[in-house]
Order: sequence, then C-alpha cells, then structure tokens
Amino acid sequence: MMYNAAFTAAYNVNRKKNKRALKLWRKARTRKADMEVIHDNLAVIREVEAKEGKGWIDVIYQKNGLKKPERRQESG
Repeated sequence: MMYNAAFTAAYNVNRKKNKRALKLWRKARTRKADMEVIHDNLAVIREVEAKEGKGWIDVIYQKNGLKKPERRQESG
C-alpha cells in the first residue's frame, strides 16, 4: 500500500498538464449480502421488539436531549 501511494503521488506530480490524475485510494467493493443471514437477523429483531418493545429508541432520544421526530402522514 505504501509503494502504491508513493508511486501514485510521484506520478501525479510529474504528469503532463492535460493528463488525468490517478486516484490515490481505490474504493472497497461492496459484496452482496447473504439473504438467509438477513432474514435470520430480522427474525431475531422482531422477536426482541415483540418481547421488549421499542422503548429503547425513546431512551436514546431522552439521554441525548433530543425530541423524537414525528412521522408525517400523507393525505390522499
């Protein structure tokens, strides 16, 4: 990584005026999520919310001194 960063910096400094600069870092590619794992996680979340409720959201807003946002209902 250090070699690539030094090479890219040296290339960009010495490049011709109309040449495009090289990117220093490449973005990490995102991988597709495993749908089976996602469904399992959502099932666990629904179970916990059914047992304990969604009161943890209110606690977070209260501890940070924020007002809970209201959902807008569209008429139509």
